[in-house]
Amino acid sequence: DTDVRNFAAGLVTLGLTPEVQSERDGTFKFLGIYAKNREEWIVSDLASHLNSVTVVTFYDTLGDDTIGFVLDQTKLTTVAMEGKNLGKLNTLKKNEKSANLQNIILFDIDKEETIKESEELGLKVYRYSEVIEAGKGKEVEFTPATSDTIATFCYTSGTTGVPKGAMIHHGAVLADLTVLYYSDANLKPTDIHLSYLPLAHVMERVIFTAMILKSCAVGFSTGNPAKLMEDAQLLKPTVFVGVPRIYQRVHEVILQGIAKAG
Repeated sequence: DTDVRNFAAGLVTLGLTPEVQSERDGTFKFLGIYAKNREEWIVSDLASHLNSVTVVTFYDTLGDDTIGFVLDQTKLTTVAMEGKNLGKLNTLKKNEKSANLQNIILFDIDKEETIKESEELGLKVYRYSEVIEAGKGKEVEFTPATSDTIATFCYTSGTTGVPKGAMIHHGAVLADLTVLYYSDANLKPTDIHLSYLPLAHVMERVIFTAMILKSCAVGFSTGNPAKLMEDAQLLKPTVFVGVPRIYQRVHEVILQGIAKAG
């Protein structure tokens, strides 16, 4: 994909993923992604893997303390994100809880005054389109990921103490992907997948990648759990992946509908 390669080249050209010595077992090139499921999330993720960059994911609902802990432990210098979350990072920067953070890549613009505040705090703010433009036509020699390269740090929310970050190799992701690819699910190019489970978790990324490899269509939810069934009615997915609590909710809504209808 052109956007993926240009974004990857832009990251290199602008020096946004330098090698850092992390507290997590060695030297890494990192990119943080902090947003709900959307196209730019996928482009950023795939572009990172082109150059052995490890992706550090942030759930859209994380609190300031958890975000600050992850930023500090990984020594993250660059986060690609939605504009609505920028205020949180500004607060952390003001409170000196994100000392290594230098760059922000915005997928969209929420408030110009928030961007101005970021710049006043010493953060360099790039638009997503700027990074892609910076990579266009650039001859960059990438270092492709191998099965031993760590694809992602997947952190818990920290509800029982400090967050724990699982370090997941590309080989592990590929093993899961292979099982799904050849499973009885029998994915076909005519299938449609609703992407609503958080891409910050590995499960949705594995499923999403399988869909791409099978040439399936993928639609993103609005990100509002209360409107999940409305999203499904609009997209009409042929594949619906969930966790038990999701199916319980669907079951409850159906029973409520039956009871209301008498």
